[in-house]
Amino acid sequence: MKVAILTGGSKGLGKEILNLLEQEQWTVFDISRTGQPAHHLTYDLSDVEHIDDLWKTLSGQIAQIEIDEIVLITLERAGSLPRMRLTGMLVGMRETCPHLENVEVTYVEGDGKMGDTFEAMRRHLRTSKAKRMIVGAINDPSALGALRAFQEAGRTSA
Repeated sequence: MKVAILTGGSKGLGKEILNLLEQEQWTVFDISRTGQPAHHLTYDLSDVEHIDDLWKTLSGQIAQIEIDEIVLITLERAGSLPRMRLTGMLVGMRETCPHLENVEVTYVEGDGKMGDTFEAMRRHLRTSKAKRMIVGAINDPSALGALRAFQEAGRTSA
C-alpha cells in the first residue's frame, strides 16, 4: 500500500498533488478545512489545541504500515528554520507512529526546486534498498520533484 499524508489538498497546488497521487493508486490522507477525497480528514491546522486528536485518528489508520526509510527533502541555503521544520516533522512522525523510531532517516538536498529535487531523489532511489518510504518535503515543488522521481523509477506501484 502506498500512503501519502497531504495538507491543503482541497484546492490549488495541493489538489493537483492529491490528484497525481490518486492517479498513481496512492492512498492519500488529506488534512484540510474542506475536501472530499476518500481519506479526507477535516481539520483546521491552526487549531493547535486539538491537534493531538487529529494525530491519534491519523496514526490509528497508518500505524500498521511497514516503513523501511524516511527521506526528508532539505533546503540548506534557507538556513536553520526550514531544517527545524523538518526536524519537527520527523519528531511528529515518530511520536505519532512509534514503530518509526528505528527507521533509517536520509536527508536529500533539493534546494526547494522541483527539478533539483527530482535529480537528487532519482540519484537516491538508484542506491536505496528501501521498498517502503515516507518522504517529507520542505515545500510543494520539492514534493512534486520527489513524486516525479518515484514515477520515473517505477516505484509507485504497490
